[in-house]
Amino acid sequence: MPLETVISRRMSIRNFDLNVTVPWELVSKVLWAAYGYSWRGRTVPSFSGYPVIIYVSNETATYKFVPENQSLTLWKNGDYRGLGGGYDAPTQLYIILDANICPDILWGNAESGCVIQNIYLMANALNLGTVCQYIRTDIHQGLGLPVNEKVLYKMPLGYPLPPYANYQNLMPTSRQSSPELPEIQDSNVSLEEALDSIFPSHDWSNNSVTCQELSQVLWASYGYSYYEDTTASPPIRHRTVPSAHGYYPMKVYAANSSGVYEYLPEQHNLTTIVTEDRRPSIAQASGNAWASSAPLIIAVAYVEDSRPWIGGEETYVEVGLITQNVYLESTAWGLITDWGKADADEDAMKEALGLSGETQLHPASIITVGHPSIYFNLTISSTIGGATNPMSGTYTYVNGTSVYVTAIPNVNYELAYWKLDEINIGLENPVLILMTGNHTLQAVFICVYNLTVASTDTGTTIPPPGTYNYQAEFSLNVTAFPNSGYSFDYWLLDGEERKENPITIIMNANHTLKAFFVDDIPPEISAPVQEPPENIMAYQNVTVTVNVTETGSGLYNVTLWHSINNGTTWTPLNMTKISTNTYQTTILGHETCTWVTYRIIAYDNKGNQAVNDNHGYCYIYHVIPEFPSLIILPLLIITTLLTVIVYKKYKIKERRAGLNIKCRKRQNPY
Repeated sequence: MPLETVISRRMSIRNFDLNVTVPWELVSKVLWAAYGYSWRGRTVPSFSGYPVIIYVSNETATYKFVPENQSLTLWKNGDYRGLGGGYDAPTQLYIILDANICPDILWGNAESGCVIQNIYLMANALNLGTVCQYIRTDIHQGLGLPVNEKVLYKMPLGYPLPPYANYQNLMPTSRQSSPELPEIQDSNVSLEEALDSIFPSHDWSNNSVTCQELSQVLWASYGYSYYEDTTASPPIRHRTVPSAHGYYPMKVYAANSSGVYEYLPEQHNLTTIVTEDRRPSIAQASGNAWASSAPLIIAVAYVEDSRPWIGGEETYVEVGLITQNVYLESTAWGLITDWGKADADEDAMKEALGLSGETQLHPASIITVGHPSIYFNLTISSTIGGATNPMSGTYTYVNGTSVYVTAIPNVNYELAYWKLDEINIGLENPVLILMTGNHTLQAVFICVYNLTVASTDTGTTIPPPGTYNYQAEFSLNVTAFPNSGYSFDYWLLDGEERKENPITIIMNANHTLKAFFVDDIPPEISAPVQEPPENIMAYQNVTVTVNVTETGSGLYNVTLWHSINNGTTWTPLNMTKISTNTYQTTILGHETCTWVTYRIIAYDNKGNQAVNDNHGYCYIYHVIPEFPSLIILPLLIITTLLTVIVYKKYKIKERRAGLNIKCRKRQNPY
């Protein structure tokens, strides 16, 4: 969104959703905006070498922000969000001053004001919320900070609760204007772009600040939003900067070649104080001689009786809030800015401003605004097939300005590359152009078509299913790969059936291509295991077990068909699954001399048939006959007689052998 929209949406949030953590990515953006580094330096100006330190606390620990590398270092484990009290939030930011770098507590507060304003604005841009709290009790001791670090402010950070969620409470309303100050306009610069481009500079030209530019920077400094907060009755407009307890004690003055004027925020108008050029006097009185030739000097002062305390740290923080907004708005409108202290000699400053009689007025600072002394032109164009933002044309920018240009392709086109000063610089989009000279930039587009590849869930393709962009007339092959148990069937190319695989696609239009696969592969049946394998007796059951595998659509059934009349008729037996891929059935027993023939048939869920019939011979077993009892009895008797005869012969032979031994002993006793 434009910078002006973010400034107009700025408001203090005090009630946060404690159940939603702020992501580290968003915390990082807030910290960068607050005090980070940009391509031109830092996101805030500093008088004294950047003395502000930011600590970040969440539910688990406190961290110290390191701007130099945009990181956090662990400071202390534990939940320290409640230190000092205040508004509860998922994240707490502690704004600290390093007194070794900036011993002046007032100007340390002023520099912290620049940081605080950036936190407000970036939080708003991210639909987060915050509020600045003057809370210091227990924080220093609780966090264990070094003695040189002084606690300034505490800022809760989180998602606003309704009715402030996403800032839906803010409704656009009329934009103020006056004869002296035209209506506020939105720039084409975002908050991030402005933060990335601000830098202090005295290198201004003699060109005057226009009425529109004057209106923009004064409005940003202390004006009223062009949104109304509908939660109030009646609706109210918030200010472009916060103020402690809503007192708004500051006064803003503008000095140019024609005189000195006071800015009236309520009417967005000017009232004349002096009708002569007082810029040299203001520069001398403030001690900033370099400011005398600035086209515009903005003087910031506070009124002594505008709130219960006089001056003080809280007043100087508002000097920083105002200054930061002037820096940002000036950058968005191609202007350069710098600031200086103006509180050393209050009487001299009041006299230079034509305000000698204002005894309760205390000048604090000045801000210079002007056009840079050097401008460069950027000429943007594009080829057929797209456009750019900013659109084609010639634009004038301040020396050193960062310009982001975005290519916007038409349908069926994409960015091929950028051509900067006739050199191909790649296709980063948006592209950043640093205006240190005149440049020409062209977005080169090429015609592309989409190929959407898909397949059924029984296979895949190379390239894998998805949507791809190809340059016009590009040719490519797409190959279908079926899953196990399937085979390629056909392609459907833009509704037309095609059979070749791989298929060649010519990218002359957007195409859709889908691969279809079919389960036309039958199951596989192993050789059956028969039990008993042979010598089947009359009326003895036979168990047949077989392995059947199917990797496609799955098995529908496995059937054993058997015949006892040489295949004249067949009887089916359903085979039961007894384990993975294993099926079994039982053939009931048959009478003696029966020849049993069988084969096994399996179907998958797509109707594919597999037959195991032993290569056409089928599997066969024969029921063998039993021996009759009349034959067995004689055989048993004969066997017994033969056994007795053999035994008796053996005993006679053994006796004769014993007698021979005794005779030999008598003949030869020694």
